[in-house]
Amino acid sequence: MTIGQWWIGGSLSLNQSASQIPFENSRRDLGANFSPQTHVFLSDRMAFIMSVGLSYASSSTDFAFQASRRENLTWRVALVPGLRYYYPLNANFYLFGQATLSGGFAYSRARAFDPPANVNVQESRSQEYSLAGAGGITVLLTRHLAVDFTPLRLGYFYNTNQTQGFSGLNGRTFFSFTPFSPGLTLYYRL
Repeated sequence: MTIGQWWIGGSLSLNQSASQIPFENSRRDLGANFSPQTHVFLSDRMAFIMSVGLSYASSSTDFAFQASRRENLTWRVALVPGLRYYYPLNANFYLFGQATLSGGFAYSRARAFDPPANVNVQESRSQEYSLAGAGGITVLLTRHLAVDFTPLRLGYFYNTNQTQGFSGLNGRTFFSFTPFSPGLTLYYRL
């Protein structure tokens, strides 16, 4: 890690699930996240980071006894700049802490299909902001490849929501510790 060095990389995740309660409800979920990232080292331990977050999520639930169905769809895009500090454990392992500030947009659509032929559609758009910190470990695999494990996240999330003429504000604090399914990011070191 040297001043002026660039890392490019990102993460991609896909998930799909389905569940069935006999003679009752069934649910299907699909999600995808893509986050290209870059680092520019300002010193041998400090880097400016920039990522773009893109995500898609959909779910549908069928209610057998009511002969009805619910569908939800959400698209999100966010720009996430920040700073990351690396603390070397040895030549290949580095602990890191980072702070990020993100801003983005989300679009959601919910549809309800009820008998006999009623279809109810609700759309919403929101602006989303967050201030977050994260911690983890970076492993230098080769001269040009590195991977991050990010099991710790803490932050504040705020959004403005507009749903078909109604406006609202929402803020919440989040904390997550996921040692068994940490966020993984692969980088190519230029």
